[in-house]
Amino acid sequence: MTALTISTTELGYDFDIELSSWHDKLCGYRVFPNKKTPLDGGLGIGFNFVAQYDLDGAWLSQIPQHYLTITDPFPEYQYQLLWLAANSTAAAQILESRPLILVLVCHRFRVDNESALRLCQLGQRCILQALGFDGRKASLKFLDRLNINFSQGNELEHIIRLLNAKEQRYLKFKHYASIEYNNLVLDQIHPFLTGSRLGLAVADEQRGYRTCGLATFQDVLMLGRDLGIHDPIAHIVRQPSLAALEQLHDNWTDQRNQRIYSKRLRPIDHEVLYDLPLKGTSHIIPIKDYAALVEEGQKQRHCISVYHSRITSGQYCAFRMLHPERLTIGIRRLPRGHFPFEIDQISGVKNALPSEESRQLVHAWFSHCRQSWYSKKNSA
Repeated sequence: MTALTISTTELGYDFDIELSSWHDKLCGYRVFPNKKTPLDGGLGIGFNFVAQYDLDGAWLSQIPQHYLTITDPFPEYQYQLLWLAANSTAAAQILESRPLILVLVCHRFRVDNESALRLCQLGQRCILQALGFDGRKASLKFLDRLNINFSQGNELEHIIRLLNAKEQRYLKFKHYASIEYNNLVLDQIHPFLTGSRLGLAVADEQRGYRTCGLATFQDVLMLGRDLGIHDPIAHIVRQPSLAALEQLHDNWTDQRNQRIYSKRLRPIDHEVLYDLPLKGTSHIIPIKDYAALVEEGQKQRHCISVYHSRITSGQYCAFRMLHPERLTIGIRRLPRGHFPFEIDQISGVKNALPSEESRQLVHAWFSHCRQSWYSKKNSA
């Protein structure tokens, strides 16, 4: 079988890449006009891109289809994963049983195929230990319970963090029958939830932050602290379900809204006008001061008023949407970036999710804000 040539000179490089066939161990080379040097690591691109240079499909057809399927979620490491499988029976066995271990090897030795190949000759637990991770049997069970499609782009970062040999954070998931991407995100942002009664309920309900909203956990914390409740985290983790958490949020919101209607409980800076970095529209209106923020929380029965200090410090801004439905929009201001803003929340009454129509309108408005920001910046 002839080798496959990837014309990287068309992309601005001073060499092309040549890959031998599967039967010739997928050896890779950089091909310069007057010399050819071995490729020491991965390609950094997936075989979906490589396929365009295999005009008749004969080169790809040499590779076992199930290996292509297993490695497809990891385009950055796909060539190196397959090279290891082609050159080592032990690596091929790892690829079929626990491909994530082989991905971790490639992550560490992305420009050193030979070191990666030597490591693959060890047992799986020894490989984890050699990579600096916890090599106990429990870590293998953790990997087996992961139910992730690797479509978000940061899954591997979460897994590496959890396998850290010193912290052994992955042990917090020992009672999870299945570990979803949502559970990893929640552990990163609200680690107190992992392994708790509520954390397990989130995993069992398989709704995660998509339905309840990561903002809900943050809001409940802020509400508890604002109300002076002792150890609000303990209250949160004892909740038996997301529905119970939402009810706790609503109860604390009602308590806070009732308290702040008294003029005596207004913050010292309640008369300060808010900075308005983004313009609204006839249906998306910026909230300009504390009184309007409180009114928004009262009408929508949520806790937007706890964001007052973040708004006055320039970290946040809020808007009310009137049509096609009544919504509150929260915009987080980022510390850096060409357009230093991102949508934090779009909430209806009692933090209800918006309709798809409304969500698209909010994002269209936000895109217009971004374009206006760039135009103003370029004209300055």
